[in-house]
Amino acid sequence: MAIHRTMRGSLSDQQLEHYNREGYLVLEGLLNDEDMDAPRQALQEKVSICSTGDNNLQSDLASCG
Repeated sequence: MAIHRTMRGSLSDQQLEHYNREGYLVLEGLLNDEDMDAPRQALQEKVSICSTGDNNLQSDLASCG
């Protein structure tokens, strides 16, 4: 889905072109370390559960494979 100029918001022309060409956009500095603490912890827990094969906790996960 391409972003059209009327919907562009505060994206630069270069960002808009990159998104339309590649389908993603890197926004450096959008989230700081504190913002990433909870998602990072959740990912570490999921990886730990998947790697240890804890069946009690694994049932809460959609998939480990």
